[in-house]
Amino acid sequence: MRRRNREINIFNMSLLDILCGALGAFCFMMIALLPYYKPPGTEEDARENQKKVAETMQQIDEMKKNISDPAVAEDLRKLVEELRRQIQEMQGQLNLALDAISSLSKENDALKISNAALTAENEQLKEMLRKMTSAEALAEMQKRIDQLEQQLQQAAAETSQLREQNGELTNANRGLRDTIESLAAICIYVNSDNPRQTLDIFLEDYRGPNIPSPGRPFDPIKSVPGPRVPGDLVAAGSGRSIYIIQQTPKGRDYRLFVKLTATSQKQGETNVFAKIAVANQKEIQLPRVTLHPSRPWLYYGILRREKNGEVIFKVATDAERDALWESLPRDPDLPAPASASEQRPELPEQKPIFDQETPPRPSPSAASTSGPISTPPPPPIRDREIQPSAAPKKP
Repeated sequence: MRRRNREINIFNMSLLDILCGALGAFCFMMIALLPYYKPPGTEEDARENQKKVAETMQQIDEMKKNISDPAVAEDLRKLVEELRRQIQEMQGQLNLALDAISSLSKENDALKISNAALTAENEQLKEMLRKMTSAEALAEMQKRIDQLEQQLQQAAAETSQLREQNGELTNANRGLRDTIESLAAICIYVNSDNPRQTLDIFLEDYRGPNIPSPGRPFDPIKSVPGPRVPGDLVAAGSGRSIYIIQQTPKGRDYRLFVKLTATSQKQGETNVFAKIAVANQKEIQLPRVTLHPSRPWLYYGILRREKNGEVIFKVATDAERDALWESLPRDPDLPAPASASEQRPELPEQKPIFDQETPPRPSPSAASTSGPISTPPPPPIRDREIQPSAAPKKP
């Protein structure tokens, strides 16, 4: 009995016939469609692909000759796989090319629509240009230009007039501001350490050395206590005096003098304390000075309102006081200076009276909300009355 062959052959002659038939059909299709296929890429890539295809076809021809060999069959299977891979790559490239063609077609359609719209707009612009370059359009444009030039001239004239008015208003506002600042009251407080002694305050307009004062100059013998100009207020009481300046123009200097009254000159030596209160400004404390019967008056210093409205006080030096004491007339009835043995008896130490009784000044913030800052009221007057003066003039 013949033994059955149990060997399994996958690649037999029947399978090779089928494969060769399919391969031959595929090759004929490739040969027929190859002239119409142009893969994307450069010319060098196309040549390289063509060369690879030619080599593959040559390998196929050689395998046909040796198809009976099993090794050749394995090589043929590998070749078929390689061809299948190349076919898939070419299919992918073909799909990409088709997509590119589709997108280019859509873009071409959009460009056609845009071209049609631009063509219509171009026709409209040509029509507008034709109308604008006509004689009637040019005349209308010239008429409009003339109207605009006339309006421009009128606007320039109105602008010039408004500038002049603005300058006038600016000058007027500056003058009113200066007037308002000059109307800010200045209060000068002077008191002594002895309540029984009274003091007189004198203010003198000062324009400079060797220049006569435009107002009433200070004369130690003839000057009568009172206001410098109508509108100022002067008050004197026990051991203190107050001088209120209602109006002080900017850049003016005023010399401040303090003098013992005729009755107080008999009381002996006294220490004098002074301060200056100004609205919206910190109080100015003046240094202590000493008056005695042999030298009953003293040049305290110069009061000035600066250009910015600030009030300052320059204290006189001893040399300036001595020179002024020698230049002004002297009362012949004044007693001789006291010797070192004739000292005033010791008195209990006293603080300045205005430090004890003067009411506090309102702060600038409170003044801004409640109205203009009012001058602190003067202390009660017991020995002397307020000097008569005219009512302040309205600005």
